[in-house]
Amino acid sequence: MPSDFSFLYVPIDNQENAQKVAHGLIEQKLAICVNIIPAVTSIYEWEGKIESGSELIMMVKTHKNKIQSARETIASLHPYKVPCIAEVPINALNSSYQQWAEAALKA
Repeated sequence: MPSDFSFLYVPIDNQENAQKVAHGLIEQKLAICVNIIPAVTSIYEWEGKIESGSELIMMVKTHKNKIQSARETIASLHPYKVPCIAEVPINALNSSYQQWAEAALKA
């Protein structure tokens, strides 16, 4: 079934901060679910130095009409100066899940 939903891919530093962001999104009905995936290693350049660190990945499932508000909430709660908040469209969802998701986001 064609979908109006997207994932937001959001790396974050630790479980406590991930849960804080996830709870904020769910409480404000900006996400239907947040998966917190532990223990990834990230290697990147920051301020001229190559850095390496352990992170978690948050996969935020949300409706496309909630993306901007979800991005703003994530940015306000995220501990990083420059957080990655990347949208990944969901091309299709099974109909029963999509119906549940649409109902879950209604205020």
